[in-house]
Amino acid sequence: MSQAWVKKQATIARHLSYGHSEISEYDPLDDGTGTFNKSSGSQYRGGSVMSSSVGGFSALDGVPFTSNADGFRNILVNKSNLLLICVPLGIMMGFLEWSPAWIFWMNFCGMVPLARLLGVATEELAIGLHNDTLGGLLNATFGNAVEMIIVIQALNSGQTELVKYSLLGSIFSNLLLVLGMSFFIGGLGEPGKELFFQETGAMINVTMLCVSCVSVAVPTLFLTGAGSMSEYDELKVLDLEVSRVCSCIIICCYIAYLIFQLYTHIDLFVDEESDEEPQITIKASFVMLFIVTILISVSSEYLVSSVNGLCSTSGLNPNFVGMILIPIIGNACEHASAVTMSIMGRPVISVGIAVGSSVQIALLVIPFAVLTGWAMDVPMDLAFPLISVPILTLTVLVVFSIILNGRVNWLEGLLLIATYSIIAVMYWFLRPGMDDGPTFVVQGGGARPVNATSVMMSPF
Repeated sequence: MSQAWVKKQATIARHLSYGHSEISEYDPLDDGTGTFNKSSGSQYRGGSVMSSSVGGFSALDGVPFTSNADGFRNILVNKSNLLLICVPLGIMMGFLEWSPAWIFWMNFCGMVPLARLLGVATEELAIGLHNDTLGGLLNATFGNAVEMIIVIQALNSGQTELVKYSLLGSIFSNLLLVLGMSFFIGGLGEPGKELFFQETGAMINVTMLCVSCVSVAVPTLFLTGAGSMSEYDELKVLDLEVSRVCSCIIICCYIAYLIFQLYTHIDLFVDEESDEEPQITIKASFVMLFIVTILISVSSEYLVSSVNGLCSTSGLNPNFVGMILIPIIGNACEHASAVTMSIMGRPVISVGIAVGSSVQIALLVIPFAVLTGWAMDVPMDLAFPLISVPILTLTVLVVFSIILNGRVNWLEGLLLIATYSIIAVMYWFLRPGMDDGPTFVVQGGGARPVNATSVMMSPF
């Protein structure tokens, strides 16, 4: 078997997905059956911001693309791009002020392929720079650009609760649903099958998530010390200052995390280097990035503005919309990529996509939301819904216990999915206001703080 044939087949084997691909090399010592060599290295974008994927291959000749036309053709040949028809329809419906339900669902469907294209454009630009550090920083910055755009639009309309729910929901979706589906589907097969991955890098990501739990829990619990309505109002102002300081600290932790991941301990997050060429030029990548960002900004503005109307006309719980539905926009393609990598025997990539994306949300997007709200004079703080704080902490602990030994099976994946389902059911029935911080009732001539749980348990 010639080396040229091996190289050509390795290129053809590149997997088409959301900006994630793996060159699975054929073993030149095999018996000619075309068995994949699972020991081949691959880089990924979720857990490690060091991505080397280009998101496609030439089905015709198996060689790298040499023109922008070929590159764009390959990028657009994806089933999810069929939903792009929803983008102009959603924008038109929003402009003409159609029913909020139509506006929401049309823009919702249109933003799923736009999120994928934004990721592809970012990765193409990162590869075209031919600089691992710059490429890694680019992916770290724009890896969750869709969530950041939705945050800005929601803050612009004053919907801080929607921001909090959507960001928490994105973390839950990545840690439980995406990771659980990857372990479950990837673990199916012969009896006793297990998936193995390097636990050191994953454990560092989980540790960063534990730090984020503290940063959310402290400002949230800070408000529970109020003994009266006046004290609560005073603590609310102080809590906003606490949140802004904590956000600056978290940003510093994220910068240190990038230095650790991109420079001092890079081997913990990447298996080995791979030389891949971009499908489109740097200039074309910039143009694509600009156009897709504009479309996402317009579409997300109509989507966010239609949430209240959707909930009032359809009866959908706004907590459920923010926690479960909106995170699907940014996570759908990552979900498919993580599951695909797990099936191909690369669970380290699946863990990186799911856990690494959660770290970016917790350490970058959440403090970004607080600081952006500060700049926009919107009181966005880190005082998340009270009931969500223990759920987030327990979620991180569950993931920690599963990936601790670097080996998983289908049952552990099923348990993660079940945990996500339990949380989704709770937010489906959780009425607005039931998960807020302390409220106050007048009793015996004074006000006493209570929470939603104590109100529901009280016979009076």
